[in-house]
Amino acid sequence: MKVKKYHVVVKGTYSTIILSMLIFFTKYFFSYMSATDQYLAGYLFVETAIYSLSAGISIGIFSLRLIEFRRLARSKG
Repeated sequence: MKVKKYHVVVKGTYSTIILSMLIFFTKYFFSYMSATDQYLAGYLFVETAIYSLSAGISIGIFSLRLIEFRRLARSKG
C-alpha cells in the first residue's frame, strides 16, 4: 500500500468481488426458490435471516478493512 499526502492506493484483492457475488447469488437463489416453490414461500423468516447474516458479515469485513486502512494511513502520515 502506497500512501501519499491525500491519496491512498490499495492493491486489489479478489475478496471484495467474491463477497459481493456471494451475496448476490445467495439472494438470487432464495428469491428464485421462494418464487417457484410455494412450499418454501412460507419460510420468509429463514430467507430474511440468511439475507441479514450475509449482509452483516460483508459489512463487518468491509468496515474492518476501512479501519485498518485508516490506521495505516495515520501511522504513515
